[in-house]
Amino acid sequence: LRVLIEAESLLNDGTAIVLFQLCEAILLNPGSTSSYVATAFRMILGGPALGQGLFWGSFYWMKTTHDPVQKTMITVSSSYLGFFIA
Repeated sequence: LRVLIEAESLLNDGTAIVLFQLCEAILLNPGSTSSYVATAFRMILGGPALGQGLFWGSFYWMKTTHDPVQKTMITVSSSYLGFFIA
């Protein structure tokens, strides 16, 4: 139950950030509707695509080692890289 509540909270936070950035783009840079739709799709689909890419890269990288320290470094570095890119 605790994991379900935490996942729901993260989903709400992510939705709020996407809506805020979309509203900010509409208010600060009035333009065509197609640019807003493109921005929304980039934000909605870009995050999961980035996460999947980093996951598979980390997964295959971790399969090459059996050292727990190296696996920890792969996990930390891929998490930071995802944060930096996003």
